[in-house]
Amino acid sequence: MVQSKSPDKIERTRRAIDARLAASLQPDPEWRRLLAIFDRYELGHFLNLPPSSVARYAAGDRRTPDAITARLHAIALIVGDLAGVYDAIALRRWFDRKRTVLDGRPPADFFRGDWQPHDPGPRRVRELACSEADSRL
Repeated sequence: MVQSKSPDKIERTRRAIDARLAASLQPDPEWRRLLAIFDRYELGHFLNLPPSSVARYAAGDRRTPDAITARLHAIALIVGDLAGVYDAIALRRWFDRKRTVLDGRPPADFFRGDWQPHDPGPRRVRELACSEADSRL
């Protein structure tokens, strides 16, 4: 007999998985995954990097600095939240659409300059992504 899980148990499980993912910063697979969705110019805007640096870090020519690894991971978590709901084209558009819950701003606005994953804006965007993914399941 299959038992259905309560929404609370599913949420606790998801939070546990998120905590493990947040603790496992591995830039190499995340560079590949995100560059399959965004070009190096778009990803460079999110990470506050020139496209040439995106290419060098992604190729492994240089070690990805910790601050960039943290930003890359934050974007990868958001993309992961939305990946089951949106294809690559829709994911790119998701970051550019204005959102009422973000005070009429698009999510991409919160990933400019020297942002950190724990900053309020990026946290709000992650919560929005989780909420949208949950509502479409």
